[in-house]
Amino acid sequence: MRSASLDIRAPWQAEHLSVALVVGRGRMRRLLVFLALAVIASTADSFAGGLERCGTADSVLTTSSISAQFYPYRVGVFLADLRARDVQFQWDSLYQGSLTSTVQAALQQFLNTLAFTPGTSPLATDAFNLQAVYNYTHREPYGVDWEASNPRDSTALRVGYGGDLPPQYGNNLDRSHVDTYIFHPDRDLGGVDGAWPSYFETADEDVDTGHLVGSFVLHSNSIMFRGPLASEVGDLSPGGWTGPSSTQRIGFNHELQHGLKPDDAVGGAILEFCSAVAEAVGGIANTQASDEFPYTWPLFANNKTGLQEPPFVRQAGQNYQARTAFAAYLAYQFLGTDTARTLAGMTDDLLYKWMKLDDPRGLPALRDLLTNADCGTCAQRAYLHEPSGAPLSPRERLMLIHHNWRVANFVNHTSAEPVNDFETLAS
Repeated sequence: MRSASLDIRAPWQAEHLSVALVVGRGRMRRLLVFLALAVIASTADSFAGGLERCGTADSVLTTSSISAQFYPYRVGVFLADLRARDVQFQWDSLYQGSLTSTVQAALQQFLNTLAFTPGTSPLATDAFNLQAVYNYTHREPYGVDWEASNPRDSTALRVGYGGDLPPQYGNNLDRSHVDTYIFHPDRDLGGVDGAWPSYFETADEDVDTGHLVGSFVLHSNSIMFRGPLASEVGDLSPGGWTGPSSTQRIGFNHELQHGLKPDDAVGGAILEFCSAVAEAVGGIANTQASDEFPYTWPLFANNKTGLQEPPFVRQAGQNYQARTAFAAYLAYQFLGTDTARTLAGMTDDLLYKWMKLDDPRGLPALRDLLTNADCGTCAQRAYLHEPSGAPLSPRERLMLIHHNWRVANFVNHTSAEPVNDFETLAS
């Protein structure tokens, strides 16, 4: 089998292979057919760094909550300190020693990475991670952008919001933060690395927002993800679990996005794609290789029963790798007319516009945005036009963009046109 390494990095870490494959407009259709036949027996390495297995259901939690002891922890004083506003950690009791000074120092640094260190997002270098991910992926009219100064704000960050403001049996504070369960890697959750809402639920989850211990818990603003090894808890180095390239930060971004959708029947694989977008917005600098994915797997495959044996070759498992790679390709290559990597500049990105649709389900929603009016990058690129200069139809553009992404999985090379790499923002 022919395979090639797919290595996608943050803009300042991009590397490219030395082989170029250029698809000319006149030969596009013939080459599309040739490649479609050539890759049937091929695989490409997965996008490095994305979440391996998310346990999020198509709707609100369908699995019974798991009883376990977790220790709640906020950094700072709730309602008085901005650092205490957006995240409440729940630390697994399987880590011996509960909330030791080492654990608290690690959680403080992790929060700093999540929400108070600018420059880690490849799409908005003037933003904090949480700010960039939230602003990019929440959908109107279900909230405003992240608020940067008021520790008592209870509406700018809305997690687990389903059209109820305030939520039934609760108040706005119950949706204005993320209850973040970090579970010990020794817990056996059937291979699940994270989920929204959290499989774990504690009786005191909502005490700090005005509820009695053991009373009704509003759990839709909770997420969970696998924590570090016990031996790595105190590693505060930039490459450790509290740093911007860790799988824990990627897991936070991925699961947070699941909680940002309104209750509008948007489910299935598109939810996982939206979370792949959150990964790309936050930036993925972890380049460790992961599983391979066959070209016969559909891009939005979401078969939760796993890979089927032949002859059912087009049935697939959960195709996280392809979704993460496709999200990164669109995020980094289609920056719109304003290509500045800032909060303001990202608002005309193609992927940003897709995420803001009332119903972003499936590729038809993306196809309809591929006009010169909605896609500034499309208007600028000659390969998305006929030789006469007339724009290709949105359908033809979608086919060509999808094809070039497939090519980029093997080539990942910077060329003028078409775009067959994942990152042209490298210095």
